[in-house]
Amino acid sequence: MGATIFWFIMMLGDILSMGDYTAYVWSAYGLTLLVLVGNILLARRRHSAARLDLGRRLQAREGER
Repeated sequence: MGATIFWFIMMLGDILSMGDYTAYVWSAYGLTLLVLVGNILLARRRHSAARLDLGRRLQAREGER
């Protein structure tokens, strides 16, 4: 168990310290995360708008009958 924790800490240290590339790599991760979250939020907003529009169209269609 102790060796596993030590190995994890060493790997985490390697991941966090990437030498001269640290700023580039972490900014790329951050930008990727921002784009993914933005896509999810935009898709949810468009889905809600489409559902509202469909509901309005159905109500208008029922009113014509």
